[in-house]
Amino acid sequence: GHRPDTPSLDKTSRVVSPTTPGYKAATMQVEGSSAGNRIVKDRQCRDVLFLIFFIAFWVGMLICAGVGFSKGDPRLLLFGLDYKGNLCGIDNADSDRTVGDMKLDDFKNRYWPDMSDIIDNMGQLSRAKSICLANCPSMGDGSKLRFVCDYPEQEGDDREGYLNAWRDKQYDYFEELSVDDQASSMSMKGPCYPIWLNSSSSYQTCQYFGSTAEEFKNQTNIDMDAVANSINDYLGGGAEILQRYIADIETAWVVIVVCGLAVPVVLSFVWLVLMRYLTKFFVWLTIILLNVFVIGVTLFTYVKAGLIGSDAIGSDNVASLESASGASLDASDENKSVLVGMAVLMTVVAVLFVLFTLAMISRIAIATSVLQVATQAVMTTPTVVLFPLTTFLSIVVLTVYWIFVAVFLYSSGDVVQNTDANGEATSGYTMDLDRNLQYMLVYHFFGLLWGIQFILAFGQLVIAGAIASYYWTKGAGGEVSPVMSSISRAVRYHVGSVAFGSFIVAVMEFIRVVMKYIEQKCKEATDNSGQAGQIIKMFFCCIQCCLACVECVLKFINRHAYIVIAVDGSSYCTAVGRAIKLLLANVLRVAVVNTVGMADNKCVTDCMCPIK
Repeated sequence: GHRPDTPSLDKTSRVVSPTTPGYKAATMQVEGSSAGNRIVKDRQCRDVLFLIFFIAFWVGMLICAGVGFSKGDPRLLLFGLDYKGNLCGIDNADSDRTVGDMKLDDFKNRYWPDMSDIIDNMGQLSRAKSICLANCPSMGDGSKLRFVCDYPEQEGDDREGYLNAWRDKQYDYFEELSVDDQASSMSMKGPCYPIWLNSSSSYQTCQYFGSTAEEFKNQTNIDMDAVANSINDYLGGGAEILQRYIADIETAWVVIVVCGLAVPVVLSFVWLVLMRYLTKFFVWLTIILLNVFVIGVTLFTYVKAGLIGSDAIGSDNVASLESASGASLDASDENKSVLVGMAVLMTVVAVLFVLFTLAMISRIAIATSVLQVATQAVMTTPTVVLFPLTTFLSIVVLTVYWIFVAVFLYSSGDVVQNTDANGEATSGYTMDLDRNLQYMLVYHFFGLLWGIQFILAFGQLVIAGAIASYYWTKGAGGEVSPVMSSISRAVRYHVGSVAFGSFIVAVMEFIRVVMKYIEQKCKEATDNSGQAGQIIKMFFCCIQCCLACVECVLKFINRHAYIVIAVDGSSYCTAVGRAIKLLLANVLRVAVVNTVGMADNKCVTDCMCPIK
């Protein structure tokens, strides 16, 4: 612990003291602070230009939302378009977004009757002929070949009667056709089409399943598997997957709230109580278990490589290792030379790990003291535990808003007739997004990344300010609520700094997404096969690994920069410089504190939360 009138932990802890390198820089500008409190209160607004940029960016986000709300129609994503440009499930006469004018309120399922058209268009359903049905058709009992016929002709001004009569006939008026039309229908040229496969409704799409009845297999040479796979690929599209997610959330929202919100809050308080009184026990237990685990893996590699016999570690232990690993410990297995190399490597790792643990005993004591102080701070200021709920709910609200706007924006395109490779019109209609809408979607996506990182960064700054206030005053600083005081300082002076730091991380995340997109396109171009595909896979794997490391470093530096900002109120760039200097001056202490803290938290959380 520490006393309110001292700027550091006691002599045993030795985390920060006036002689620590970088101490002076980290505790500058204390004018205006209360006695014993080194949190600077005489501050000024920082990174104002970036705050203006952040506000301007969100004005742009609102403009994108306005475009989406004024032009978009989410029904274009929920229901499909038929070959006449009608949208299934609505009265198209009331919509200015569709080409057709049919009244299809009760006909919500999209069905592709012409299987040969699907094959001719190489499985691209957007170019194949589709119609809207009230229910998906089936082959029946197989005693008679059934048909699905095209929309009948409207007679008079009745826009519903002729469609209802068509539905009542199960969409089949084949027997009413002329001989020529029947012959045309049997050759898959319409107006009726044979039902070769059963189908069922899946998210307003008729999905084929099963196989053709034996009685009719000799009447067609269509590749039914290719047709069914085309429907499955369509259902794997982005809009369809999003719809499934929304349906799953509607079904399981109670479980999500209980297991994702209530249970973690309760477990976090239990964890804090345990850490308050059993900090040293958990820290040393974690370190011992980690060492035992590394030594155990080393022994496993030795036995697997045949360097030591099974008797050396006992037959019961061998059986346990085989059961846990799911692999045989027979030394005659292939790749023995590789296993010998792994055994040698693990030996080096185990020795270094044990030596590192012994060398870091004094610093582990420091890490224990830091965890104790952190636990005391949280227990003294319980709102610190509740504040992350605000961060979580803010991210949820932002995500829901983002999805809502994205749906409208994505559905703002024009309904156009598709063309084939030769530029000729096909039977399908689709929604075309012009270049401006594509840019808006990219802009909107970056807004999500930046918004989430901004919320997380703001939460880190607030928590840092509240804990720092407790550290310097031990709750005697005269603040009614350290969290509210920290929020007040952050909102009044440092929103620009938070926007600056979160922008850098968001840019790195955006670069990773772009690289992932390029990787996917390269895989499609090379069909992800052969030597070229493997080289591309390895190349992008290395790129993603490097970018992930850079992102991790940026987040780590940002987290400590926000601590400096919370304490002395400096600008973002200045805080980053000071944070890096402090980290480099105390690199071993920082490494031990972070390693022990993360490992201890991970192990205990896994033990306390088996539902995970």
